[in-house]
Amino acid sequence: IDPTLLSSVEEHPTAYETHQPSPSPLPVYFRLAPNSQIKTPPTLWIETLPARTMSALREVAVAGRAYSNVRISRIEGVIKAGASETKLTITDDDELEAYLQHLKGETATFMVNISSDA
Repeated sequence: IDPTLLSSVEEHPTAYETHQPSPSPLPVYFRLAPNSQIKTPPTLWIETLPARTMSALREVAVAGRAYSNVRISRIEGVIKAGASETKLTITDDDELEAYLQHLKGETATFMVNISSDA
């Protein structure tokens, strides 16, 4: 390696850092969990996840729906394997990111349990 290149990196390390592009909005499926207190149709819908965070996920899960005084009591990521499915409880941003990476570009499906706050 050319020594002048190494000295240049040592003198200006931020100039050579690789920056990950921020993820673009992600279309996702939501499914209403069978044991949800709220049973309002439809039981399957599509929303766009603006950021890969639990707060964004919880917000879009009820966005545009005719819900008031509700909360998401449980979110599970669905992994499909042929005709069977595995559900993973997702509670934080790290688990969400691990789930999305595991899908390798496939569309995410979240099973949501919606409870009434009333």
